[in-house]
Amino acid sequence: MKQTLTAFVAVIALNTLAPAPVAAGEWGIGLATMAQQPPQIGADTESLLLPYFRYQGEHLRLDLATIGYAWQVSDTVEIAVIGEFRFDGYDPADSDALTGMAKRRPAFDAGISAAHMADWGILRLDALHDITGTHSGYEFRAAYQYPFQSGPLLLAPSIGVSLQSRSLTNYYYGVRAGEASANRPAYATGAATNVFAELAVSYALGEKFELLGGASYSRLDRGIRRSPVIEHDERTMAFAAVLFKF
Repeated sequence: MKQTLTAFVAVIALNTLAPAPVAAGEWGIGLATMAQQPPQIGADTESLLLPYFRYQGEHLRLDLATIGYAWQVSDTVEIAVIGEFRFDGYDPADSDALTGMAKRRPAFDAGISAAHMADWGILRLDALHDITGTHSGYEFRAAYQYPFQSGPLLLAPSIGVSLQSRSLTNYYYGVRAGEASANRPAYATGAATNVFAELAVSYALGEKFELLGGASYSRLDRGIRRSPVIEHDERTMAFAAVLFKF
Protein backbone atom coordinates (compact mmCIF):
# COMPACT_ATOMS: atom_id res chain seq x y z
CA MET A 1 0.00 0.00 0.00
CA LYS A 2 1.93 2.99 -1.29
CA GLN A 3 2.85 5.52 1.40
CA THR A 4 -0.18 4.50 3.52
CA LEU A 5 -2.71 5.98 1.09
CA THR A 6 -1.16 9.41 1.06
CA ALA A 7 -3.64 10.33 -1.65
CA PHE A 8 -5.89 11.35 1.22
CA VAL A 9 -3.49 14.24 1.72
CA ALA A 10 -5.05 15.64 -1.44
CA VAL A 11 -8.49 15.30 0.11
CA ILE A 12 -7.36 17.25 3.16
CA ALA A 13 -6.05 19.98 0.88
CA LEU A 14 -9.33 20.12 -1.01
CA ASN A 15 -11.22 20.65 2.22
CA THR A 16 -8.95 23.05 4.06
CA LEU A 17 -7.50 25.16 1.26
CA ALA A 18 -10.26 25.67 -1.29
CA PRO A 19 -11.96 28.90 -0.19
CA ALA A 20 -15.04 28.75 -2.41
CA PRO A 21 -18.24 29.70 -0.54
CA VAL A 22 -20.44 26.68 0.10
CA ALA A 23 -24.18 26.74 0.80
CA ALA A 24 -25.17 25.40 4.22
CA GLY A 25 -26.49 21.85 3.97
CA GLU A 26 -24.78 21.23 0.64
CA TRP A 27 -23.39 17.82 -0.30
CA GLY A 28 -20.84 17.19 -3.01
CA ILE A 29 -19.51 14.02 -4.61
CA GLY A 30 -16.89 13.55 -7.28
CA LEU A 31 -13.49 12.24 -8.26
CA ALA A 32 -10.03 13.47 -7.33
CA THR A 33 -6.60 12.68 -8.69
CA MET A 34 -3.27 13.49 -7.09
CA ALA A 35 0.46 13.15 -7.54
CA GLN A 36 2.91 13.28 -4.64
CA GLN A 37 6.63 12.88 -4.07
CA PRO A 38 7.21 11.33 -0.61
CA PRO A 39 10.44 12.35 1.15
CA GLN A 40 11.47 8.81 2.17
CA ILE A 41 14.50 7.32 0.47
CA GLY A 42 13.70 5.28 -2.62
CA ALA A 43 9.98 6.09 -2.58
CA ASP A 44 8.59 6.74 -6.06
CA THR A 45 6.27 9.55 -7.09
CA GLU A 46 2.67 8.43 -6.64
CA SER A 47 -0.32 9.10 -8.89
CA LEU A 48 -3.73 7.93 -7.71
CA LEU A 49 -7.42 8.37 -8.48
CA LEU A 50 -9.94 8.27 -5.63
CA PRO A 51 -13.54 9.23 -4.82
CA TYR A 52 -14.22 12.48 -3.03
CA PHE A 53 -17.12 13.81 -1.02
CA ARG A 54 -17.85 16.97 0.94
CA TYR A 55 -20.57 18.18 3.28
CA GLN A 56 -21.04 21.71 4.53
CA GLY A 57 -23.66 22.33 7.21
CA GLU A 58 -24.32 25.40 9.29
CA HIS A 59 -21.69 24.22 11.77
CA LEU A 60 -20.57 20.73 10.67
CA ARG A 61 -18.04 20.25 7.87
CA LEU A 62 -16.65 16.93 6.72
CA ASP A 63 -15.04 15.04 3.88
CA LEU A 64 -13.13 11.78 3.51
CA ALA A 65 -10.29 12.71 5.85
CA THR A 66 -11.28 15.75 7.93
CA ILE A 67 -14.12 16.84 10.17
CA GLY A 68 -14.87 20.13 11.87
CA TYR A 69 -17.55 21.84 13.93
CA ALA A 70 -17.33 25.62 13.72
CA TRP A 71 -18.85 28.63 15.44
CA GLN A 72 -18.89 32.16 14.01
CA VAL A 73 -18.09 34.17 17.13
CA SER A 74 -18.02 37.52 15.31
CA ASP A 75 -18.16 38.94 11.80
CA THR A 76 -14.45 38.27 11.37
CA VAL A 77 -13.58 35.40 13.74
CA GLU A 78 -14.43 31.69 13.55
CA ILE A 79 -13.54 29.00 16.11
CA ALA A 80 -13.73 25.28 15.32
CA VAL A 81 -13.12 21.88 16.85
CA ILE A 82 -11.33 19.86 14.16
CA GLY A 83 -10.09 16.37 13.48
CA GLU A 84 -8.01 15.08 10.62
CA PHE A 85 -6.26 11.88 9.61
CA ARG A 86 -2.49 12.07 9.43
CA PHE A 87 -1.17 9.93 6.59
CA ASP A 88 2.54 10.63 7.06
CA GLY A 89 3.31 6.94 7.57
CA TYR A 90 4.88 4.46 5.22
CA ASP A 91 5.17 0.76 4.49
CA PRO A 92 8.76 -0.56 4.26
CA ALA A 93 7.63 -2.43 1.13
CA ASP A 94 7.45 0.97 -0.60
CA SER A 95 11.24 1.00 -0.99
CA ASP A 96 14.10 -1.52 -0.81
CA ALA A 97 16.04 1.09 1.18
CA LEU A 98 13.43 0.87 3.94
CA THR A 99 13.77 -2.89 4.41
CA GLY A 100 14.12 -3.65 8.11
CA MET A 101 12.14 -0.62 9.23
CA ALA A 102 8.91 -1.06 11.16
CA LYS A 103 5.76 0.15 9.47
CA ARG A 104 4.78 3.71 10.37
CA ARG A 105 1.02 3.96 10.74
CA PRO A 106 -1.42 6.81 10.14
CA ALA A 107 -2.95 8.65 13.08
CA PHE A 108 -5.99 10.77 13.86
CA ASP A 109 -5.24 14.20 15.27
CA ALA A 110 -7.83 16.44 16.93
CA GLY A 111 -7.76 19.95 18.29
CA ILE A 112 -8.95 23.49 17.78
CA SER A 113 -8.70 26.01 14.97
CA ALA A 114 -9.19 29.78 14.88
CA ALA A 115 -9.52 31.92 11.75
CA HIS A 116 -9.56 35.70 11.41
CA MET A 117 -11.00 37.02 8.13
CA ALA A 118 -10.33 40.57 6.93
CA ASP A 119 -9.89 42.56 3.73
CA TRP A 120 -6.16 41.85 3.87
CA GLY A 121 -6.69 38.06 3.92
CA ILE A 122 -7.30 35.13 6.25
CA LEU A 123 -5.09 34.21 9.20
CA ARG A 124 -5.59 30.69 10.57
CA LEU A 125 -4.11 29.00 13.65
CA ASP A 126 -4.44 25.25 14.34
CA ALA A 127 -3.43 23.19 17.38
CA LEU A 128 -3.63 19.40 17.00
CA HIS A 129 -2.77 16.38 19.16
CA ASP A 130 -2.72 12.67 18.35
CA ILE A 131 -5.70 11.00 20.04
CA THR A 132 -4.93 7.49 18.75
CA GLY A 133 -1.64 7.00 20.62
CA THR A 134 0.21 6.38 17.35
CA HIS A 135 2.86 9.09 17.62
CA SER A 136 1.47 10.79 20.78
CA GLY A 137 2.73 14.14 19.57
CA TYR A 138 1.29 17.50 18.63
CA GLU A 139 1.43 20.07 15.86
CA PHE A 140 0.82 23.83 15.72
CA ARG A 141 0.17 25.48 12.37
CA ALA A 142 -0.10 29.13 11.35
CA ALA A 143 -1.09 30.09 7.80
CA TYR A 144 -1.92 33.24 5.90
CA GLN A 145 -4.15 33.05 2.83
CA TYR A 146 -5.24 35.73 0.38
CA PRO A 147 -8.15 34.55 -1.81
CA PHE A 148 -9.26 36.59 -4.79
CA GLN A 149 -11.99 35.98 -7.35
CA SER A 150 -12.59 36.82 -11.00
CA GLY A 151 -15.98 35.62 -12.19
CA PRO A 152 -16.23 31.85 -11.67
CA LEU A 153 -12.50 31.54 -10.93
CA LEU A 154 -11.28 31.66 -7.35
CA LEU A 155 -7.57 31.55 -6.44
CA ALA A 156 -6.18 31.24 -2.92
CA PRO A 157 -2.40 31.35 -2.43
CA SER A 158 -1.16 30.80 1.11
CA ILE A 159 2.02 30.50 3.12
CA GLY A 160 2.56 29.07 6.56
CA VAL A 161 4.68 27.37 9.18
CA SER A 162 4.19 24.09 11.03
CA LEU A 163 5.71 23.30 14.43
CA GLN A 164 5.84 19.56 15.15
CA SER A 165 6.80 17.91 18.43
CA ARG A 166 9.73 15.55 18.85
CA SER A 167 7.54 12.49 19.40
CA LEU A 168 5.69 13.16 16.13
CA THR A 169 8.78 13.66 13.97
CA ASN A 170 10.75 10.87 15.62
CA TYR A 171 7.96 8.38 14.96
CA TYR A 172 7.67 9.16 11.25
CA TYR A 173 11.27 10.14 10.40
CA GLY A 174 13.51 8.59 13.05
CA VAL A 175 15.40 5.28 13.04
CA ARG A 176 15.10 3.10 16.13
CA ALA A 177 18.07 1.18 17.50
CA GLY A 178 16.56 -2.12 16.37
CA GLU A 179 16.14 -0.76 12.84
CA ALA A 180 19.75 0.38 12.44
CA SER A 181 22.01 -1.27 9.88
CA ALA A 182 25.45 -0.72 8.36
CA ASN A 183 24.00 1.83 5.94
CA ARG A 184 21.32 3.20 8.26
CA PRO A 185 22.46 4.37 11.69
CA ALA A 186 20.03 4.93 14.52
CA TYR A 187 18.69 8.48 14.44
CA ALA A 188 16.43 10.52 16.70
CA THR A 189 14.86 13.72 15.46
CA GLY A 190 13.96 16.74 17.55
CA ALA A 191 11.05 19.12 17.35
CA ALA A 192 10.70 20.46 13.81
CA THR A 193 9.73 23.68 12.09
CA ASN A 194 8.53 23.17 8.51
CA VAL A 195 7.52 25.99 6.16
CA PHE A 196 5.03 25.58 3.34
CA ALA A 197 3.39 27.34 0.41
CA GLU A 198 0.12 26.31 -1.20
CA LEU A 199 -2.20 27.33 -4.00
CA ALA A 200 -5.86 26.31 -4.19
CA VAL A 201 -8.04 26.88 -7.26
CA SER A 202 -11.81 26.65 -7.65
CA TYR A 203 -13.78 27.12 -10.88
CA ALA A 204 -17.58 27.01 -10.90
CA LEU A 205 -19.19 25.24 -13.86
CA GLY A 206 -22.74 26.47 -13.36
CA GLU A 207 -24.65 25.76 -10.15
CA LYS A 208 -24.02 22.01 -9.89
CA PHE A 209 -20.42 21.38 -10.91
CA GLU A 210 -17.15 22.70 -9.57
CA LEU A 211 -13.52 22.09 -10.55
CA LEU A 212 -10.97 22.06 -7.73
CA GLY A 213 -7.23 21.96 -7.96
CA GLY A 214 -3.99 23.10 -6.43
CA ALA A 215 -0.48 22.33 -5.33
CA SER A 216 1.57 22.42 -2.14
CA TYR A 217 5.26 22.61 -1.28
CA SER A 218 6.71 21.92 2.18
CA ARG A 219 10.34 22.53 3.12
CA LEU A 220 11.29 20.02 5.80
CA ASP A 221 13.17 20.97 8.95
CA ARG A 222 16.92 20.36 9.02
CA GLY A 223 16.54 17.72 11.72
CA ILE A 224 14.17 15.75 9.48
CA ARG A 225 16.34 16.19 6.38
CA ARG A 226 19.32 14.67 8.18
CA SER A 227 17.49 11.40 8.87
CA PRO A 228 19.04 8.43 7.00
CA VAL A 229 15.57 7.41 5.75
CA ILE A 230 14.90 10.82 4.16
CA GLU A 231 16.08 11.48 0.61
CA HIS A 232 14.26 14.69 -0.35
CA ASP A 233 14.41 18.02 1.44
CA GLU A 234 10.81 18.78 0.60
CA ARG A 235 7.40 17.25 0.13
CA THR A 236 5.39 18.25 -2.96
CA MET A 237 1.86 17.45 -4.01
CA ALA A 238 -0.57 18.43 -6.78
CA PHE A 239 -4.24 17.55 -7.05
CA ALA A 240 -7.35 18.09 -9.16
CA ALA A 241 -10.99 17.14 -8.67
CA VAL A 242 -14.42 17.53 -10.20
CA LEU A 243 -17.35 17.89 -7.82
CA PHE A 244 -21.12 17.51 -8.33
CA LYS A 245 -23.10 19.50 -5.74
CA PHE A 246 -26.61 18.74 -4.49
